[in-house]
Amino acid sequence: MSAFGYIVLATLFYSGFQLFVSRTAGKIDATLPGVIGNFVAVVIPLGVFLYLRFVKRAELFPTTTSGVIFSVLAGVAVAIYGIFLVKAFERADTAFVIPLVFGGSILLSTLISWVVFKEHASTQSVLGTLLIVSGIILISLVKR
Repeated sequence: MSAFGYIVLATLFYSGFQLFVSRTAGKIDATLPGVIGNFVAVVIPLGVFLYLRFVKRAELFPTTTSGVIFSVLAGVAVAIYGIFLVKAFERADTAFVIPLVFGGSILLSTLISWVVFKEHASTQSVLGTLLIVSGIILISLVKR
């Protein structure tokens, strides 16, 4: 499958995640969706990994120390993010929270990739990031 195909699937499932989590606000303590969701998020990839490794005997990427460290840091970030996300959904509508979280995340991740990781910033990516910033500003103004 091409990178674009994986991007489309990741977008669909991440959108599902956002929408399902938004429905938990006010119905469950803000820490529990993270516990439940992360448990499920462990079981499914672990099952796929075990199946590929031991049943299909597929060649997998080598595991490095830095890969494990970044995975742990990602887990910490997701756990804390999940709590704050549910708290945001308790205080604001889904249609307000999701664009700001996504837009803000895209902006911050893009800036870090350019400045810290020294990735290439094309004219199109700079213009696209500026459009995202203008969208964040417009959505923020509507809520006031």
